[in-house]
Amino acid sequence: MKSTLSFFFRHYLFWILLFICFRVVFLINQSPWNDGIAIKESIVSIVAGFRLDFSTASYFAAVPFLLTIILIFGLDKFIAGAMNLYYQLLLFIVILLSISNIILYKNWGTLLNNRGLSYAMQPTEMLASVSGIDIVFILGSIAIIFVLFNFIYKKFVHTTFKNIIGTSWMRTSALIFMLPIIGIGIRGGLQLIPINESSAYFSNKRVLNNIAINNIWYLGHNLKQSDVSEKNPYTWMDDNKALQIKNSLFIPVQDRENIFNLNKQPNLVFILLESWTADIIEPLGGIKGVTPFFTSLASKGLLFSSVYSSGFRTDQALVSVISGFPAQPNKSIIRFPDKTSALPSIASILKKRRLSYFILLRRRTWLC
Repeated sequence: MKSTLSFFFRHYLFWILLFICFRVVFLINQSPWNDGIAIKESIVSIVAGFRLDFSTASYFAAVPFLLTIILIFGLDKFIAGAMNLYYQLLLFIVILLSISNIILYKNWGTLLNNRGLSYAMQPTEMLASVSGIDIVFILGSIAIIFVLFNFIYKKFVHTTFKNIIGTSWMRTSALIFMLPIIGIGIRGGLQLIPINESSAYFSNKRVLNNIAINNIWYLGHNLKQSDVSEKNPYTWMDDNKALQIKNSLFIPVQDRENIFNLNKQPNLVFILLESWTADIIEPLGGIKGVTPFFTSLASKGLLFSSVYSSGFRTDQALVSVISGFPAQPNKSIIRFPDKTSALPSIASILKKRRLSYFILLRRRTWLC
């Protein structure tokens, strides 16, 4: 049991060490301190993405976990050979993608994603944006890092796997112990929502957050999110009919009322309520007496009774309200942090105008 647990401990340590090393190279390549960013804050980016590193290492642990199960029934040499092949192949892929990510970010300012990876299928276009020095750097770095970490793997990880001893019962107990660690690690914890890129965010400097993000986890997540049908999701009817409906909805308004006549720079409070339906709002024809306070606000303020939703999910609504960005039919832009960070926001606009604001999101609505 001890030898099995030792192998998995070394597995996590090996991959997290590799991720940190690439993050150091990424940091040195970007040298954010040349742009006035504090060195201390830059160093924090090396460890800020630990949860994503652990999640990625947990994904990588799935195959060793299965091979260790088979090891219980024998075939030691065959399983050891398969494990060695798996690690070496995975190590080469991780090194190749991580170095490519550093080069791509230097030229594009974005992490390696589905779009960047698609250029690998077009070598001519890809080489056109990469200098000869970059090619030498890529090939040399791959060779040096692969030899170094393959040596570390064989001496530190693979030898431990080959020395796994104990009865089948002891090995099974170790695997039972590791199963929830790997599962929870993949999910990134026991929180309500699975881990995402934002778990690595610690700074208001975009470059530091991107350095902190585990690029392998990010690429896998981006590829999963980019699996969208090429069919136009907006095609529901004839274009002429759709145009007629659209024109009937947008009636020209001659006189526009200014709702801020009394105060040109009011304090703004945004309250976003989830599961809030018009069926319980009395001024909108809902059940009487359920929302008395909201009803009082409606009688004193301005209530919009004909509002067309930008989407039907929370992640779509947040971007629409805060950034004025329309909802997408298949995916929400809020799930792509590299895109979301470039969107305008009402908070940044109010900050520039030195106005106060407050945003409250209620995830659930309790009716009394």
